[in-house]
Amino acid sequence: MGPVEAPAVSAVALPRADRPLVSVVMVTFGGWALTRRALEALAEHTALPFEVVIVDNPTPEDVAARLRQELTGAEVLENDRNEGFGPAATRGAERARGELVLFLNTDTLVEPGWLEPLVGTLRSAPRAGAVVPMFLNEDGTVQEAGGLLFEDASTLMYGYGQPLTDPAYRFRRTVDYGSAACLLLRRAEFLEAGAFDPAFVPAYCEDVDLQLRLRERGRHTVYEPRSSVVHIRFGSSGLDERAAAGLVEKHEAILRERWGHILAERPPRPEAGVPEQAHRVLEARDAEAVIRVLVVAPSAPNDLLEALLERHPSGRITLLATGSPPDVDRLGGMGVECAGPLEDADSWLRSRRFHYTAVLAVAEDPDESLRAALDEHQAQAPILRCAGADEADAALIRVGVLSERLAGAPEGID
Repeated sequence: MGPVEAPAVSAVALPRADRPLVSVVMVTFGGWALTRRALEALAEHTALPFEVVIVDNPTPEDVAARLRQELTGAEVLENDRNEGFGPAATRGAERARGELVLFLNTDTLVEPGWLEPLVGTLRSAPRAGAVVPMFLNEDGTVQEAGGLLFEDASTLMYGYGQPLTDPAYRFRRTVDYGSAACLLLRRAEFLEAGAFDPAFVPAYCEDVDLQLRLRERGRHTVYEPRSSVVHIRFGSSGLDERAAAGLVEKHEAILRERWGHILAERPPRPEAGVPEQAHRVLEARDAEAVIRVLVVAPSAPNDLLEALLERHPSGRITLLATGSPPDVDRLGGMGVECAGPLEDADSWLRSRRFHYTAVLAVAEDPDESLRAALDEHQAQAPILRCAGADEADAALIRVGVLSERLAGAPEGID
């Protein structure tokens, strides 16, 4: 009996659009098993016209050879040496043909319907310069619902380890930055902003730096939770967590030197294990929300919420439903944070102590227990009765929360 031949490995076939809308740029550095999984998910779950540009930083594993053998439909650029993530990603973007460029790590697994919400948000959200999805851990919990930035240039993955069903992580909003593990931008704006700075080679913090540069140009990063991507951390860098932490610490020093004027306005990082400082996470999340309005109502007052979002797009609008549960997906897609009905409103408000600028009570006054919790934990926020947006703005002006000049301004409060 002769030797048994190993079965042939089927190729991953990627479509190569003649006129791609999105150019997916991937940087490889070893890790072929993960890379193949990422490419298979990309081929299976992407419907919009796209192309894939892969830039290989060489390792002894010789991923470039595997790409030639087991992949069709992508353009593969081979570097002579390891240039690090940023320069390699920039090379891929320069070669890309799409109007939009999406940087995608080789340790990510995109999910069905992942791309359309990102593209739609980039095109429709005011001043959006970059869009990121909800990143998930392999166990299905949240890994990052937008990144938070603190005064020492340290960052935090907001929502890490929490259930993805928690409404706190399911609403669209502007964020400090989002991980370049899956980051969508306009290709022209990425290049005009200077692309990824090689100062951060081999990796880490180049995405924060880029998005701060975009912000200086009037463009913001938007978190879009209707898109989700599984991210297997440290799978694409070839580094363990300890080595990655060392690079992050080194590169945070560059951020502090460059962006001290912005970092000075960020809150201090909460100390781990100190419950009294937990509110700093929320403070960082909403640092740029000039007004923060808590709307308390038995059910979602849709017209009021839509008007508040339109008039005050840079504010934070939170609905606390006291009767029927709100439609989190619909309202979250608009940018409304939802909560309730709550078994323990006191605990929820305590975790957000002194956070809101005003409370708008719709249809009825808060019941005795909720009113007591508001008085204790949101004592700075006047409780105002209103039925519509005009009444709300008039009440906010009356108590001095909102200036008359800005009330109802179509550009919102900046």
